[in-house]
Formats: sequence, structure tokens, C-alpha cells
Amino acid sequence: MISRRTILVAGLTGATSTAGIAWSQTVGTTSTFDAVWHGELVAGGQTLRLRLEVRQDGNVALFSLDQGGTAIPGRVITRTTNSISFEIPTINARYDGRLIDADRIEGTFTQGSALPLVFVRGEPPSQAAVTVFQSPVQPLTLARLEAYRQAVGSPGMAAASMRTGGSAMYWSTGLRRVGSSAQITDDDVWHIGSQTKSMTSTLVARLVEAGQI
Repeated sequence: MISRRTILVAGLTGATSTAGIAWSQTVGTTSTFDAVWHGELVAGGQTLRLRLEVRQDGNVALFSLDQGGTAIPGRVITRTTNSISFEIPTINARYDGRLIDADRIEGTFTQGSALPLVFVRGEPPSQAAVTVFQSPVQPLTLARLEAYRQAVGSPGMAAASMRTGGSAMYWSTGLRRVGSSAQITDDDVWHIGSQTKSMTSTLVARLVEAGQI
């Protein structure tokens, strides 16, 4: 796992050269994948922030923001309505992903070994926003909650606080979901934690409806 970071760094040194590379697919048509995406690759206890450009001509460019941010060129191998595969020969890497919704790709990044990698549509959070987590602990305010939201790229966040004998305090910011214009309010109802149980109960309910159990 640790060697993955070394391999990725080594690939950056020649990342701007594409001479001699034989691409496996011709120019494609415009698709929902043609955009800027961002994600984080976790390997060996290290997290690398990535920026991905998928272009209409079938080229891609991967940027490792924590390793100099130089463009590493690649090429789409296959692309369908809801799936994409591309290779990056200069670092001997490949990505295979599937569109989960309009703004999220889930897949596997393979460079020696395979690691899960999720890409979210849009530019990565600015470094200025990320540093909010590195600053000293401060009282929560709406502005600070919004800074947290921007730092992690969440569509929306809410928080609440109450002390014994005191009144409750609420903060909410952002959208109810990606792609929606509906703002979160202090009166919204949230499902809190234990997501695996809700997924399991949904699967069981579908099996019941199908008459399998």
C-alpha cells in the first residue's frame, strides 16, 4: 500500500509526455462524464486529493494535488451511458467506474493493487476551506458550519446544541440533496447514523415484496 504513493510520484515526472502511447478508443461524443471531478485516494494510511478532467475527445487528465498538481494524461478505454474506464499509461494505472447518480462515480483505481475511489462532480474544495479543520476549536456558528460544509463538499449540513436547563440552538446550511434547489431548514427531519441497518432493512423489504422471504 505504501508503495502506491511512490509509484504515483514517479509517474508525475514524465506526466506531460504522451509520445508513443497507443490509445485504444477513437474520439467519442459528448456524455455526462465530460466534466471536472474530484476525489480522494486512500492508500497505506495516506490520502491523496485528486482532480480529474474527462474531455469530449476521449482524453482525460488526472491531477494529484498533494504531489505537485501536474497533469497526468490518460485516455478513455470504454464509456457507456453509466460507466467509464480509462487508463493512465505513464503511471501504469487504470480506473473503472460506474455512475451512481448524475454527480457521483464509484469505482476502482488499479495501480499494482486495486483500491476503491469515488469521484464527485465539480472542482475540489479549496485549500482555504480545508484548513478550517486545522484551526483551533471555536464556538460553532452558522458561518463556521458553512465552512465545514464547503471543506468536505457536502450538499448540506445541520447541527444542534442543548445544555441542561438551557434552550436548544440550531444551525442549518446548504441544500437537501445534490441537484436540488431546496434549502435545508432547522425543521428538517434527519436519519441519524447506522446506515447499514437502513440499507439491510430496505433489501429485506424488497425480498418480502418479491415473495422470496
